Amino acid sequence: MPVVYSLTELTGRNRNENRRMVVMTFEVKRRTFMVSIISFAASLPLTGVAGFMFGVWALIVPVIFIIGGLWLWDSRQRKGLKLLNYQAIVDGRKAQNGVLYAAGQPVPEPVLVMHQRQFIPLTRADSDAPVVRSADNLSASRTRSRGRRPSAEARYL
Repeated sequence: MPVVYSLTELTGRNRNENRRMVVMTFEVKRRTFMVSIISFAASLPLTGVAGFMFGVWALIVPVIFIIGGLWLWDSRQRKGLKLLNYQAIVDGRKAQNGVLYAAGQPVPEPVLVMHQRQFIPLTRADSDAPVVRSADNLSASRTRSRGRRPSAEARYL
């Protein structure tokens, strides 16, 4: 039997999720690297202000921003739809106006649809009409039941 390889990870929807790049001898995911760089850039103004007030201790601000950015934009929920954390927060805030959101899309209100089998009672005059029996005819399988009374529809067949 020939050897078969799964190419879904290389060509599928999540093909870029596990791609890695080397940054200063460290191997990191591309998304993690980009989120870290953007979080670091966003922390620079606050770090400059904190540097005047706290000195060297202001260097903890970029670390907090990077950890927060990775938690929001790179990690996913552990249950449910496994959405990104920021998307779950946005959905929760949008849902307060009475509409439920899942993955950024509004969920329509549930509609109850009940399917019931319908039987049309036949009269004696209809018993002379020809009956077509096929695989999808419900009465064809009900004419011979084991010890039970036949249904009203099958009684006239």
